[in-house]
Amino acid sequence: MDASVFAHALLLNETTSRASIVALLPAELRGAVEAELARMESFSPEKLRESLTNLRSAQAARQRELAEEKLGYSLKYASPVLAAWLARSF
Repeated sequence: MDASVFAHALLLNETTSRASIVALLPAELRGAVEAELARMESFSPEKLRESLTNLRSAQAARQRELAEEKLGYSLKYASPVLAAWLARSF
């Protein structure tokens, strides 16, 4: 899981035991999540939701690009349902 996604989930759920949850993560992910949490602590709820929406869009675009590279086929010619299915996480 991306550190940014994990940090968003912790902040949006308003978890009181963040430190204990973050402590369970592997060391390399823990540092990244702590940095993201520190960066996002000052965000308003609206800014946090907007940031998460942008993150989702960026990840969906990345998944679509990876699928197109792997398949060798442009998904813009496929139906939206087929394109979404083909672009799911590999």
